[in-house]
Amino acid sequence: METFKAYNEASGNAIKIVTLAPEVEGAEELIAYLSKNGIVASIGHTGAKCEDIKKAITAGASNVTHTYNAQTALHHREIGTVGSAMLFDELNCELIADTIHVSVPAMQLLVKNKPCDKLSLITDAMRAKGIPDGVSELGGQTVYVKNGEARLADGTLAGSVLRMNRAVQNMVEKVGVPFTQAIDYATINPARMLKIDGEAGSIKVGKRADFTVLNENYDVLCTVCGGEIIYKA
Repeated sequence: METFKAYNEASGNAIKIVTLAPEVEGAEELIAYLSKNGIVASIGHTGAKCEDIKKAITAGASNVTHTYNAQTALHHREIGTVGSAMLFDELNCELIADTIHVSVPAMQLLVKNKPCDKLSLITDAMRAKGIPDGVSELGGQTVYVKNGEARLADGTLAGSVLRMNRAVQNMVEKVGVPFTQAIDYATINPARMLKIDGEAGSIKVGKRADFTVLNENYDVLCTVCGGEIIYKA
């Protein structure tokens, strides 16, 4: 907890969400501190079992970082983090909907098991997003980007190069989610999870006027931020 306080102070108290492994010593104390101070405690990069997840929820955890990836899988004798993410409605589930990190059937299973307001699309994108295939870098590691996949030299996934408009497209065209539901996954749900839905996440009088205009092929035509056009195709 002291380490977090030092980082948060250095950031000007800008940290809004923290991913942590709830089975690690001191995690419950940190989760409770984060929750009390309006910061999202997110379960991820973890070997947690169901009992660990229950304790984390009781302490105030409310989110699961990139569900399925870097966490204990569902097993019939121990449902792990993945099974717990589906079981407990208190948890919002993030999803990298690129069909690479998570298969289409796995995405469909998550959609089927989560309330509509408890699933959020993320990109988990690294710096190579939006640029041509080739060699990139992530935290000092060489990353090779090819055909929409970003991998280390040994083949390990190094992150994604997914764009949010394509995540929405995948949810509609491959997972079979209604368009408006997919949009909620990308907009109001993450805003609600971060507790900023009073100012962002939907188009409404008094909100920030942040939105993107797509065409029928899900290409971005323009992006508006704070009521100003910041990108136009």
